[in-house]
Amino acid sequence: MLLVEDDADVGEVLVELLQDADYRVSWVQNGHEALLHLQREPLPVAIICDLQMPLMDGHSLVEQLGRSPRLSAIPVLVVSGSVPSWSAPHVRFLRKPFTNEQMLEQLSEITRPPRP
Repeated sequence: MLLVEDDADVGEVLVELLQDADYRVSWVQNGHEALLHLQREPLPVAIICDLQMPLMDGHSLVEQLGRSPRLSAIPVLVVSGSVPSWSAPHVRFLRKPFTNEQMLEQLSEITRPPRP
């Protein structure tokens, strides 16, 4: 799991939640760092991404992922205080504030293998 979150407090809480749910988690602080991470590390099962971040925001990151055949199929869960007016394949939105159960349910759904 790749967590892209610039707020240290939120990031620490989410890393703990994800690790407690048996996800292996890598955490970066913006979209630019996420792209660098994806170039050098094994691909994650999913990406959790904040929408508003410095250097490269969540929308720009999702656009960059969509341009890459290697990265475009990674499911993305965008967390935001509001639901954006745009959409993209393999992207879901979770509105802040959310419960731990809502986060884990969304992750379970986007990482579940497709039905035949």
